Amino acid sequence: MSDHTTDMLYARGYDQAQRGEFGSAATLYARSRRHGRRGRFWPTGSQDSRSLLDLSEIESSCRVDARRYAGLHTVPIEQIRGSEGRSNDFDRSFNPLQDHCKGRWLRVARARDQDKVLPPVVLIQVGDVYFVRDGHHRISVANALGQMDIEAEVTVWQVSGPLPCDAHVEPSRPGLVNRLLDLGHAFRRRWLQGLAGSARSAFGPITAGRLAEG
Repeated sequence: MSDHTTDMLYARGYDQAQRGEFGSAATLYARSRRHGRRGRFWPTGSQDSRSLLDLSEIESSCRVDARRYAGLHTVPIEQIRGSEGRSNDFDRSFNPLQDHCKGRWLRVARARDQDKVLPPVVLIQVGDVYFVRDGHHRISVANALGQMDIEAEVTVWQVSGPLPCDAHVEPSRPGLVNRLLDLGHAFRRRWLQGLAGSARSAFGPITAGRLAEG
């Protein structure tokens, strides 16, 4: 199955699941924060592969020959792999790593839930990789909701000299894996709750309670 087909199947199912199991902003944040802790203490690869790239490393090791405003674009979230000044606040899947991110994160999530229009994020493109200048929380919430791309104002940097990171590396997909796991848990819980409702009618509240607990 191709990545595109997987994304389509995931998006359909995840949208249904998140409306129920992950409907509240607080629940969504707790899940994303948990993924951040999981990646930090049980990384699937090297620690560097889980960390956001730091734009300051580009500026210190390369010469920026030109900066060109490229306008508004729809950018795949998996290609947003770096940050200007906030590499310690989010991992590469944009799961929050610090508790001080919570307030802003929840406000953005609630705005999304109320269908409020949020401004585009601001990105810097170096090669095929994008760095966040403004909009970390918006990207994090979008990623937690299963969104595959995001509207962004993009400025392209043309640089010369060796890059501290490979700007052409194929993006990894740990965020999608985490979300697929959560989708499975959500469907399992909803199935158990439905089974518990049937058991409550047939066998009474004790058996139904045990089924609902999973």
